[in-house]
Amino acid sequence: MNSGISFEDIIHPLSRPKFLQDFFDQKYFYYEGVEDRFKDLLTSAQLMEFIKISPLWNEANLKLYHQGQSIPSELFCQPSSTLNQGITLKPTLELIHSHLMKGATLVANDIGTLTPRLRKISHALAESLEAPVQANLYYSVKAQPGFLSHFDVHDVFVFPLEGEKKWRLYEGKAVSPIHHPIFNNLTQEMHETQKGPLLKEIHLKPGSFLYIPRGMYHDALALTDHSLHISFGVTRPIGLKAISLLFEAMLYEKIARQNFPFLNDSQQFSAHLQALGKCANDILNSPHFQDQLKAQLVSEYKAGT
Repeated sequence: MNSGISFEDIIHPLSRPKFLQDFFDQKYFYYEGVEDRFKDLLTSAQLMEFIKISPLWNEANLKLYHQGQSIPSELFCQPSSTLNQGITLKPTLELIHSHLMKGATLVANDIGTLTPRLRKISHALAESLEAPVQANLYYSVKAQPGFLSHFDVHDVFVFPLEGEKKWRLYEGKAVSPIHHPIFNNLTQEMHETQKGPLLKEIHLKPGSFLYIPRGMYHDALALTDHSLHISFGVTRPIGLKAISLLFEAMLYEKIARQNFPFLNDSQQFSAHLQALGKCANDILNSPHFQDQLKAQLVSEYKAGT
């Protein structure tokens, strides 16, 4: 593959229309690929060198997990003083390595700009799917699960880079989940109940590629003592984006700022709600509002590319 990366390179052998029509936000797609595909995206040796660069990391973007549980940051971070932030917790390679040797999984969040190749894939996904993209890295040196069965609130594009993993996909699916407590705060017992029967077991190794739509239950277990993969999370805009912008637009409408009628006057109360609905509908259907919304959505997905 040359230095440029297109969306079609990522979803090969599918075309973009075929992928959007048959798979995106609907069902998984797996391609076995060839071993040298994306081999130079990132290596574990490069990762270890990057971790040594202290300003890149903090307790928010570098985490450790074991058996579905987050390891407290104070167990692998040390206090560090900065001019702008005062005392902060900074991960240390020695402490991270000790947890990895006990079976923990290292997760490096938001690494889409860490290397030119990662930036190219992030850009290709964002441009083609018109959505913000976040790249997260998962690294382990023991064949133990970092996470239990779960679903994600974004679409996931998985690139295995080193080692091999068994991914299990389940029939259960959360319907259009979003980043909100009603989806984020489910217990593991609820996940186990809702994931349903096993749908497919996939053996991922370097060069292969897996797409998982948001809401689809899955889990993964390393088959080798050394495993590295990167997942690109794609978060398409949803209707609530329009509602947020509508709220700002309604501030300029008198009907939206007026007091509600008294509750015992049902006729006036209903009429007021109908007037509010008509005002909101008029705004949503105005070309000016739609142009504003489109511009906002474009700026959001371009911000990370």
